[in-house]
Amino acid sequence: MNPGIVDWHVSYGFSPRQRVDASRERVEKLLAAHGVGIALMHHLEGLWYDPLSGNEALLTAFAGTPHVPVCTVNPLEGEERCRRAFAAACDRGARFWRLYPKEQGWDMGHPVAALILDLLREGRCCLLMDSDAKGIQAALDLARDEVPVVGSLHFYDSADWSLRLRPYRSFYPTTRLLHGPGTLRETARIFGDRLLFASGAPFGAVASSLALLDEVGEAVRERTLRGNARELLGRFGHGD
Repeated sequence: MNPGIVDWHVSYGFSPRQRVDASRERVEKLLAAHGVGIALMHHLEGLWYDPLSGNEALLTAFAGTPHVPVCTVNPLEGEERCRRAFAAACDRGARFWRLYPKEQGWDMGHPVAALILDLLREGRCCLLMDSDAKGIQAALDLARDEVPVVGSLHFYDSADWSLRLRPYRSFYPTTRLLHGPGTLRETARIFGDRLLFASGAPFGAVASSLALLDEVGEAVRERTLRGNARELLGRFGHGD
């Protein structure tokens, strides 16, 4: 039997914008039903309310589980607050972080964003961030190839990001928004050794995300669902 699928974009908690049952119990049942063995899990409290308490709750909830907690900071809270949130989570072993520029209303030109990338480089961390291609490129440039950047880019921007981001070996695209005909196959051709599966659960459908992989061969499917992820996770102490 193949080891479980690795899903790079999973949330739980309360969202003020989407009326979906995103309780931890429902999310974990949903993942298990579709064969997801490891989820990169982030707490919506950290996005919408308080990164400090959200990170604390997240790290406590998933300690000792196969899932990987993904912490966050909000640049709009300022330098001191971001440093405090980062230090508190790193002291508990956090190595994976997600930023939310679109949802929180900032971009990578924010001066605290550059500080955050410095902290991620110094802490030898991995960044998850959804943005347009220019935003991802800005993060990659600030990371200086020292921080892997995992991002979900939309199929309708593929003419931009397929060329803009191709030179960056530290960029890892996910499948979450690649639902245009042939887009996933083309993405796998360019980024095949770095393409990662992501569903956006519970706000995205795991089954639909898995169905996207029907257009690629079994070798690409296996690497996307498991192999590429396990290589990247292994760099941060989450190997088998």
